[in-house]
Parts: sequence; structure tokens; C-alpha cells
Amino acid sequence: MPGCAEWEEAFMIYDPDSTGSISSKDCTEACRALGCNPSEWEVQDLMARLSGGSGVSYATFCQIMTELDDGGATLEDLIGAFKQFDRDGAGTLPGGELKYILENMGEIMHSDEINEFMRQGGFRDDTAINYADFASKVMAGSSGSEGGSGGGRKKKGIAKGKDRRSMRFK
Repeated sequence: MPGCAEWEEAFMIYDPDSTGSISSKDCTEACRALGCNPSEWEVQDLMARLSGGSGVSYATFCQIMTELDDGGATLEDLIGAFKQFDRDGAGTLPGGELKYILENMGEIMHSDEINEFMRQGGFRDDTAINYADFASKVMAGSSGSEGGSGGGRKKKGIAKGKDRRSMRFK
């Protein structure tokens, strides 16, 4: 199973008494420590489906991580989602529209989170955002390195916030 050594280590950190089970809150934190950043309700939903909703065993944790880590979304899926908002077919979205989408659709972000997100991406409300490039940055996460337009600054992937459900389109 991919990533199982890391997953086992994370599970053991959140199960210091070696009971073989962790809570949904600890499972959510372990998933976030491994870079998945689900909301607690997503983990609870997966727990209910996979284990009946009680504590999370290591085997169940691996199943949860497999579902969260994969997500099933591809770069093409993400570009296709943004394309639905591209009224003129130019391959861009206005920064203000992206901000509106983040504020009102899907897993809603707070305005200060959105402002930080836009700042990290180098976007303003009046910026035309090439959503194919943006989708590549999102899929790459904070480890990706994308070149692009923008005066002399190196742009990297959109950094994932420590204490929030990060922008994850998978």
C-alpha cells in the first residue's frame, strides 16, 4: 500500500498508548500531518462508511488515507471545473471571480484565508488568472515550482495553510 510506512508512523504518533484505535479528531490531524487536509466531517463520513463510525483502527486509517490521498481528481478535472466559469473561453478567470468562488462555493474559506491565498498566488481582484497555470500550482501544492509571468519573483505552488483545510481541489 503506498505510503504505509509514513501512515503507520503518523498513526502511532496519535496512538501513544498503543490502543490500536484513534479518534476521528486525531485521525483528521494525522491526515493533515500527511498532507491531505480533510475537514473533520469528511473523516467522520469515511469512518461511518468504512468502520461503522467508532474509533479508527490502523487498517481503517490506511483505507481513509488511500481515499483522501488519491482524491480521484486529475489536473484535467480541475481545469474542466474552472472552465465552467470561463464565460468567454479565454482560459482565464478574473481574480474577483475566483475570490467569489472561494467565498461561496464548495468548502467555504474565510476572507482572511482567501486574501492570504490570493497574496501567495500573486493575484488581485483585477488580475486575469490563467486557470490552467493556477490548476497546476494547486495540484503541485507547496512543493511545486512553476515559472510564469510576474516580475522577477519566483512563484511556487500555493502554500497550504497550517491551521485550516487547505485549498484542495481533489
